[in-house]
Amino acid sequence: MGQDYYELLGVPRNASTEEIKRAYKQLALIYHPDRNPGNKEVEERFKEITEAFNTLSNHEARREYDRPPQRLGFWDEYMNNLFRGFDDIFGTDSGRGRTSESPPPPRKETVDEIIVQGEAGYEKLRGISFGTERGYEKNERIAAAEHLGKVYADSGQYRNLSGLITGTSLKTLEKHLPRAAENALVTCYGDEGFVEDIKNDERLDTKLRDRAEAKQIDYATEHGEAHNLRRIAQGGRTIENRLNAGWAAIDIYSKEENYTRLFGIHDDERYLPETREAAETAGIKVAERRINGMVGYETELKEMHRNIDGKLPESIQNSAIRKRLEYCKQENMLHTIDEIARDGIYTPVNMRLESIAILLEIKVQKGDYEGLQKMKGAKDILTGLLYYPEEAEDMINNAFQRAAQNAIRESRYFYELLGIGKTDGLDEPLRIAAVDKALVFIREI
Repeated sequence: MGQDYYELLGVPRNASTEEIKRAYKQLALIYHPDRNPGNKEVEERFKEITEAFNTLSNHEARREYDRPPQRLGFWDEYMNNLFRGFDDIFGTDSGRGRTSESPPPPRKETVDEIIVQGEAGYEKLRGISFGTERGYEKNERIAAAEHLGKVYADSGQYRNLSGLITGTSLKTLEKHLPRAAENALVTCYGDEGFVEDIKNDERLDTKLRDRAEAKQIDYATEHGEAHNLRRIAQGGRTIENRLNAGWAAIDIYSKEENYTRLFGIHDDERYLPETREAAETAGIKVAERRINGMVGYETELKEMHRNIDGKLPESIQNSAIRKRLEYCKQENMLHTIDEIARDGIYTPVNMRLESIAILLEIKVQKGDYEGLQKMKGAKDILTGLLYYPEEAEDMINNAFQRAAQNAIRESRYFYELLGIGKTDGLDEPLRIAAVDKALVFIREI
């Protein structure tokens, strides 16, 4: 037998149950493992103290412990051994063969005793609360649940507390929810699942739920999760949260130079007007920056020009077209300029007219009156539609006359001049001037 239980607890042998409990609590505060982490000697000492307390605080177990050992006579010892043999063979319990030194039957720990054990007793307290630990009355189950509720609230274990409330159906535990949520939000990250639970928990105060959503915004902003920010910006709990989420998403897309997403936010009516306006402003800046850094033949510039999904503002589309025209003019790519001028699907009329003006300017300088003559009233064979806008008719005709004038001035061949004089659509004075110059060359010959 180990050390005397009374000596372990430091109480006299005639100590009352209250004195024993008081002595145990004082010793438990000193030797509890939570206060002495990693100290195996103290942990063993605590187990011995607890064993002593469990024995001496139980009336029957204490009486058995206090009973002095008895010396058995020969006949009693013989009969005990005989019955012990029968018990071993048949698996029965005759009650014989046990001496006064046999250990007492295990005693059920009280809730108070388990609570004193600290974290080591939490699992048992959960079992008592949920009713899986047998032999405990309703008031004991409530006491265990109440203690766990306080522990979860103080340590911010919001989900454990919610599960405890659900599992025990004790509405009284809901009073601990605000503190549990408050403490959970202090140290948690915004991506943890229980933050979403706190935000959606109608049992909690509105301000706490708003704070949970703000926590999500902070986390998504820090980690560049624009998709989560968009979700809150579209339907967050408060105007402030929606605006903050929207601005954060805009900032992310601006850094990524993702103008398509920015214009998508602008076109989406689920966002607040302030967010949509800010997205458009940011999108224009990003798109213009992208355009300025590109060369006219790049695929992205062509896509911005065509604007198939219609998300780009017309001003950005026009800037992209001008960038392409600038490059084509520099490289003398008349064919591409003419394609843009004829494009009635993706190119706005004003930009078609700009491209026509560039094309006409080049042809006039070259004196290409024949090419300009073909442009006048040119139609698609299949559809019968004009290749160029009606608004460009006067521009083309005027360029045609000027190109012919330049051709007459630069020409040194009479037959070429006679051809100009026969060209349909030229003003009469130009035709006469062409013929007169041709006659001069003929006389010289």
